Amino acid sequence: MPKHIFADAAQFQGYTCAQMRAHYNFPAHLDGTGQTVGIAEWSSGYAQNDLDAFCSLQGLPRCVPQYIVIDGGQNTPDAECTLDIEIAHGMAPGAKIRLYEAPSGPNYQTFWDQVLALLTFVLHDPARPSVLSISYGDGERDWTQQQVEAADALIGQIVAAGTTVLISSGDQGALGLHNIYADPNHTPNADAPAVSSHAVAIGGTTVPQGGTEGAWNRPGWGATGGGISVYLPKPGFQGAVNHYGGRGIPDFSLLADPQTGWQIVFQAQVQPIGGTSASAPAAAALIACVNEARAQMNLGPVGDILSAIYEHTEVFRPVTTGDNSFMGVQGYAATAPWSPCCGLGVPDAAKFVALFLPEEVVPVTQPTQIPVFVDGKEQSFQALLQDGYAYCPIVDTAKALGFTATRDLQGVYITTPKAP
Repeated sequence: MPKHIFADAAQFQGYTCAQMRAHYNFPAHLDGTGQTVGIAEWSSGYAQNDLDAFCSLQGLPRCVPQYIVIDGGQNTPDAECTLDIEIAHGMAPGAKIRLYEAPSGPNYQTFWDQVLALLTFVLHDPARPSVLSISYGDGERDWTQQQVEAADALIGQIVAAGTTVLISSGDQGALGLHNIYADPNHTPNADAPAVSSHAVAIGGTTVPQGGTEGAWNRPGWGATGGGISVYLPKPGFQGAVNHYGGRGIPDFSLLADPQTGWQIVFQAQVQPIGGTSASAPAAAALIACVNEARAQMNLGPVGDILSAIYEHTEVFRPVTTGDNSFMGVQGYAATAPWSPCCGLGVPDAAKFVALFLPEEVVPVTQPTQIPVFVDGKEQSFQALLQDGYAYCPIVDTAKALGFTATRDLQGVYITTPKAP
């Protein structure tokens, strides 16, 4: 039930994480430092040699995940786990990676049992991460309502404890089934457990070089998952934009098209890859950056983000081209402000981060000069606010020199140590 797709690597070898950080306007000074990104895997794994080669290729610090075994899970290297780690690390290279590995079992029932087992473990983990990325699931019809509700309840408890949960919305468009020939009636399906009203469901886009970012949909390859739950009701936070009766997914999207995909290293080969398995860990990296910025202001992890992002759709760039019709199933067009195709669109990361910071750190529309005061006296030079909100490098420099330094939108205030 993983969600990843390889592309033909004959020419294009994928966008680097640095290119995607720039594309989505990640603040340059935020890299997830001090945070831990949790990644959930079932019968999956990675090879450290691949991670080392990836980090060397993309100029990143070495990544050695914390490996947590649940119910006898084994490290069996595959593309799914590899891309999850590499993209999360590449987009937030300062964060630690905590990998939860459980077995999947021989059938859907045992897999779902292990989904619940892993979620329960995370809930009670003393080292629970501030964000959890899940790239697994399948159409709701493959599970019972009781199973979906059980997962929803557990995810709700994890989020209430301060961990944001992000789940990929699927790679089979509105069909939503891994077995694409299982439904001759062409009935649309939303993916579970992504339909949880407590999880952030992440869809997928295509990012053509020099073109407009649109819904990922390539016949014969895959399409961004999205649809309406038949088990879970429409949550209050979607009331203004979701005109259907059930929980709608995804909530927002990032790059997932393997033809314009992410550069990874797997089995010692550099290759592009996609799927919403790629967009989910990228979104998790964004949350790590949010929590890093909050920690710098002595604030805790953001936890539940859903109400806030639906109230502030301005932190997203709309995606309004394409749809997720797939394998004869009529899908949904990508529209603004929200659709069961690409959700609210793609994030402007700087604005997204600022949304979860106190009001005095409000977004600025362009680099802005503000005065500098040292021991109460205004200086002849000014400081620069940059990166989309009130971040000022001079504050970090002053603190590194042992000075007391604060800032707001009116100025930077530095106090030098008093002589003994």
